[in-house]
Amino acid sequence: MNDAENNMAELYLARVKSAMFGMDKTARDGIISELRSHIEDSLADAPTQEAKEKVFAELEEPRKLARSYKAIYGYSRTFNTLLIIDCIAMAVLSVPLLYPVNWDILASLFFAFAVAETGLVGYLGGDKVGLAAGVSTATARILTFIIIYILSDNYVLRADDGLAFVIVSMVLVIVGYGMGKAKEKWPGSDELADL
Repeated sequence: MNDAENNMAELYLARVKSAMFGMDKTARDGIISELRSHIEDSLADAPTQEAKEKVFAELEEPRKLARSYKAIYGYSRTFNTLLIIDCIAMAVLSVPLLYPVNWDILASLFFAFAVAETGLVGYLGGDKVGLAAGVSTATARILTFIIIYILSDNYVLRADDGLAFVIVSMVLVIVGYGMGKAKEKWPGSDELADL
C-alpha cells in the first residue's frame, strides 16, 4: 500500500471511528482494526490502479457503516450512564415545588426536556436502557418532590395532586421503554442513530 492509499484508508477509518462515537472503545477499536485489515487485503489483491480505486469506491459510507455496528454492539455503559444522569437532572429540575408559583412554565419546560431525552436514551440504547432511564428519572423526580414537600412548610398538598404528579412522572417510564421497543419494531428508522 503506497502513501496515498494509506492516507485514503486512514481518512476513511477516521470517519468511521468518529461516526461510532458513544460505542465501547474496545469494540470500536476492534472494528477499526478489522476494517483496516480488510482494506489492506483488498488493496493487496487488486492488480491494477483501477481495481484499487474500486476498493475505495465500494467501501460503505462511514455513517451508514457505523450505524450498522451501533445496531449490533450498542452504546457503551459509560455513554448510556451519562445520558441517564442527564435525564435525572432534567427530571429533578422539572419538580414544580422548586420554583415560585408564577414560574410553573420553567418546570414544564424541564419536564418536556426530560421526556424528550428519556425517549432519546430509549431509542439509542434499546428497551432495557430506556426502561432504566425511565424508572431512574421518574424515581428521582418523585423523590425530589417528596423531599421538598417534607422540608418545606409552605406547601399544602391534596392527595389527588400527589397522585397526579406520580402518574405524570410515570410517563417517563413509558416513553423510555416505548422508544426502545419502537426502535426494534422500526429498524429502518435510524436517523437518530447518527447522534
